[in-house]
Amino acid sequence: MFEGCECDFSNISLYDLFEMIKAYYPREATRTKTAIVTSTRTHLAMAQLFCEEAGHQPLFFSMRAFIDRAKAESWVIEK
Repeated sequence: MFEGCECDFSNISLYDLFEMIKAYYPREATRTKTAIVTSTRTHLAMAQLFCEEAGHQPLFFSMRAFIDRAKAESWVIEK
């Protein structure tokens, strides 16, 4: 959850972030989903774009953006 953050992503830094995720994600992790929770619709739209692009990357888990924390938690724990 990112409260009060300022998003300043460019297309280049987005790919750098994906590379960092791939490099540092623990290979033995059992997590298969990551939810990003935002507090504004603008940040939600940005997070959705990030998650959509992440879906095209060889990451080890799926990601989804939410504005509602309860819905995010429900999605993360559902099978």
